[in-house]
Amino acid sequence: MTGVRPTALAYVSGPTEQALHDQRAVVTEHAAAEGLALERIVTDQFDMLTITQLVATARVCDARVVLIPAGARMAEASARVTRDLEPHGAVCVVIGQSHPAAPQRAGRLATDPPRQRQAVPA
Repeated sequence: MTGVRPTALAYVSGPTEQALHDQRAVVTEHAAAEGLALERIVTDQFDMLTITQLVATARVCDARVVLIPAGARMAEASARVTRDLEPHGAVCVVIGQSHPAAPQRAGRLATDPPRQRQAVPA
């Protein structure tokens, strides 16, 4: 393959080092198979990264693709990640399928309603 390869950013998140290792292997293998230049793997072991921070990191890396394994927490919010990446010419790809018996946690990423700004009295 000749020419410049599209740049990818990957996001991994898991409760154990083994889970993080497994997800890193998945995104690395996927990037290689798709001919992507994997610029960076963002590790979010403690579920602290926000969608805005992930999108900002993708912009800094000039990533055209953000890879998220299905088992990572941010995969639950892939539609919102995609929406926030679109204005920057990037896409979000969720790799694989989550295990059907995996517990689904309620949380701020996918289930919380959007926040409304409160009017400030004059």
